[in-house]
Amino acid sequence: EDGNRQDWIEIHNASAAPVHLGGWALSNHPDQLDRWPLPLEWVIGTDGYEVVFASGKDRFDGKYLHLASDLQDQRCEFLSLSYPSLGHVETSYVFVPNLGKDDAFGLVGDDPTKKALLENPSPGRRNPVAPPKMLLEPELSVESGYYDTPFEVLVERAEPDRASVLRYTLDGVEPGETSAVVAGNVPITGLAVLKVRAFAEGYLPSRVVSRTYLFVDDVLGQEAMRSAHPDLVRSGLISLPAMAISVDEDGMFGDRGVYSQPGLDREIQAGFEFFVHPDSGLENERFESTAGLSLSGRRSLLDSPKHALRLKFRKRFGAGKFRKKFFGEGLAGAFDDLVLRTAFNQSWVHEDPLERDRSQNLRDRFARETHLSMGRLSPHSRPVHLYINGRYWGIYEPTELPDDLFQSAYFGCQQSDYETIDAGAAKDGGKMTQAE
Repeated sequence: EDGNRQDWIEIHNASAAPVHLGGWALSNHPDQLDRWPLPLEWVIGTDGYEVVFASGKDRFDGKYLHLASDLQDQRCEFLSLSYPSLGHVETSYVFVPNLGKDDAFGLVGDDPTKKALLENPSPGRRNPVAPPKMLLEPELSVESGYYDTPFEVLVERAEPDRASVLRYTLDGVEPGETSAVVAGNVPITGLAVLKVRAFAEGYLPSRVVSRTYLFVDDVLGQEAMRSAHPDLVRSGLISLPAMAISVDEDGMFGDRGVYSQPGLDREIQAGFEFFVHPDSGLENERFESTAGLSLSGRRSLLDSPKHALRLKFRKRFGAGKFRKKFFGEGLAGAFDDLVLRTAFNQSWVHEDPLERDRSQNLRDRFARETHLSMGRLSPHSRPVHLYINGRYWGIYEPTELPDDLFQSAYFGCQQSDYETIDAGAAKDGGKMTQAE
């Protein structure tokens, strides 16, 4: 509508009589079911469909309703249609998967028990009965890691008998239907983030497969890494493990990106890889997974240019949990979340010059490790060099989140036996009874 591409929600009246929508409301937040009231005069006919535009334009012209905000200002994993004044919820806790650009999610036909990503969405009318199948991920011959000479990557279809086209990018952008086609091997001549996706007519595209190939000389050539002491920087660069995050460039740094607009409280799909340099002297570890990526923190998100991040392992992003002994043997081996901490108070990025003068990057870690050394429980962490789409982003510390899974891992019992309280409020849907 208006010739613009924008978020939308479809409402279907499956009853045998028209329904007046006055008093009903849409919401994408379980604690605010009346967030978007529907117009009093709006009527949806028998077996009718109406499309609501989540455009931020806040208007109703008798035919088209535009909400006051879009679906990106909250994490759209919840959507409800309710009659708040009567406490009636018609459709609730519809957990929407992480959607990419131009993706649609809805009912398969009119069956309320079947929901799927829709290749050909039909706003304003009945959806197709049979959802298309998603292609399997392509296979890449070379793992992520540090390299110092050019090489080629063999990219193969996971389904050789399927007439799919493999498309790729090397600049952090998600491959689309106009991206370069894999023709033979993909040459890697320097630092690159290779992203590959399979496309075929009649099928949903595969998930994006990412690999990060780091060339130390290219990293040192980035503007943020220029130094009068390149040998010291090189030594420091290979002395810590690397954590490489691959995300959609626009979804991370665009006008409404997760990093560029911290007040929007968004999350996007991300892949992450962990590896070490062969000359680091560290144990050769290698992990990779998919996760949701969001910002972490409160005041630091507003006052610091360097934001803490949070990896969220949920089934809608691919991996339900991250199952690795990431912090060492004898410690927790399953995680719902990892917080990628960075310094704010008493750090060089603080807005107060007195705080910058007292910069101590190890302060928080020292406190946690001292607590652990005293036989007490505290989140474990380890420092890494972080890369986002191949760009060096600084030293971060992946850290355990002290939530219900954390308590279960170290104190026993089930995850559901614990309540997580953050700033006085129950987290993750818990129900806290607070004594007066």
